[in-house]
Amino acid sequence: MAAAISGSILIFTFFGFWIFRKKLAGEPTITLDVDWLYRRPVQWARKFFLEGLEAVFDRVETLAVGAARRFLLLGKNPAALLPGSAAEKDFSPDRRRPALQRLILLALFSFVIFSVWKL
Repeated sequence: MAAAISGSILIFTFFGFWIFRKKLAGEPTITLDVDWLYRRPVQWARKFFLEGLEAVFDRVETLAVGAARRFLLLGKNPAALLPGSAAEKDFSPDRRRPALQRLILLALFSFVIFSVWKL
């Protein structure tokens, strides 16, 4: 059954092609090629919209990344922003922090003494 349907489709397709074969050749006409009217300005538009705006966005991105980097340096070493400060390049807060061992030991000792005293 499927072979008969496929054969019928092929036969009627051939008849349709045979009837309309003269229409497939087309009619002789003069054709004007006017696609250059929009293809020439496309080069300038591409340079302006793609390359020009890409350069603007690249510059804005560079400025934004530089501003973020400077903002992060502000959080890393705020003393470097003071005029005339001899701030170190590699700032480490642990180097300048006073030792807290004695203060912590005193607080723990006081806590133990006051807890035993209340008993």
